[in-house]
Amino acid sequence: MQSEERSKLDTALPKLRGMVADVPGYKELEDVVGTDDRLSRFIVSRQYDLDAARQMVVDHLTWRKENLLETWRDQMKDKPYRLSSFPHKSVLHGKGYGMVDCAIHAGKSRFGEAVYLEILGGEGQSTEIPEGEEEQVVRRLMDYYMCFLEKRSMILEEMSREQGRRVCTVQVRDVSRMSFMPKSGAFAVVQKIMSMGMLNYPESTSVAFFVNPPSIFMAVFAVVKRWLPEHTNRKFRFVAKVDIPNELMKFLRPSAIVALQRLEMGEDGDSLCDELWGEKTCEDETKSWSRDVDRLVSAGDLACLFFSLKRGGVETIEWERLNASESPKSIVSASLYFVDKPYSHPDAVEVKTITAPVGTGGFLCLPAGVDEALVMICLDHRASWISAHAFKVRIQGRI
Repeated sequence: MQSEERSKLDTALPKLRGMVADVPGYKELEDVVGTDDRLSRFIVSRQYDLDAARQMVVDHLTWRKENLLETWRDQMKDKPYRLSSFPHKSVLHGKGYGMVDCAIHAGKSRFGEAVYLEILGGEGQSTEIPEGEEEQVVRRLMDYYMCFLEKRSMILEEMSREQGRRVCTVQVRDVSRMSFMPKSGAFAVVQKIMSMGMLNYPESTSVAFFVNPPSIFMAVFAVVKRWLPEHTNRKFRFVAKVDIPNELMKFLRPSAIVALQRLEMGEDGDSLCDELWGEKTCEDETKSWSRDVDRLVSAGDLACLFFSLKRGGVETIEWERLNASESPKSIVSASLYFVDKPYSHPDAVEVKTITAPVGTGGFLCLPAGVDEALVMICLDHRASWISAHAFKVRIQGRI
């Protein structure tokens, strides 16, 4: 299939270049907009209708000029992919600007694509746009996403050149903190951001996960999807917390799933980005390790703790509740998730699970030949509905 597409693109690319050669502004930006990677995305997004692809290039060049994008590009092009590299990073944490909290470039997927993690809705922030500030808020949000999309395109182009194919992104967005209604103005902003991406940076996403979606988010998205093309809607997947390992591990390595939770817990995004892009998949390379974890779990909550492991042999993971007497009705369990062979397509990936019996302690063994796995410790407080409890868990591993 890839060879067939490559052949079609080899025919279409020179034709499109000839069709856009006289477009105002194209010659000046040919090394940016006229690359094989950029033009091929426009061509594929319009199903090889070259007239339609040409119009996308024309509109994109106009959009770049109107938004002074070359100025922002010059500021970002030599910087690593970090929040601190974006000219509009202040939009992330301003009061009333809480649609965006933290975003990081989290290494590569199982299939060589760029992984992007994002927490939407900052802790203690509101997605309500203050009355009288709509224009300013929307402008700053659009500027931030405009810079993000341009920086992402630089990364994808480099990865595509290295891999000899068109590389896309796997996007994972935690939306558990999002709670907005169309009247808040956030609904319109989401539409504008999605439109900006589809029109100016098409064919850049292979799949987009929305993790822990609240009911109001699902209701709003049901409206949004009506104006999206069907092939775009097929890329969206909604994942509940309990399904994270089985669903995300088809695409992601355990380190990226761990990073998502670390972002949720408030760890610095830039540090995580540096760690993950360096392909570090485990925190401890010694033959044995031990870690104590404290977590406050409210009545009715299901909390999950993730640990990424990478070892060369069979590993045993032991876990023990340290304060079982303080909350005896609470249930603790542990599961080990792993993929034991390479696959050619994510939908064919088989995620295997080993689960320990319910109790205050237990152990799990990583099978021989598996060099990477995800441990999920579940702290379930649904057995007691009156108050919150603190869980203290000790997790130990050894080869």
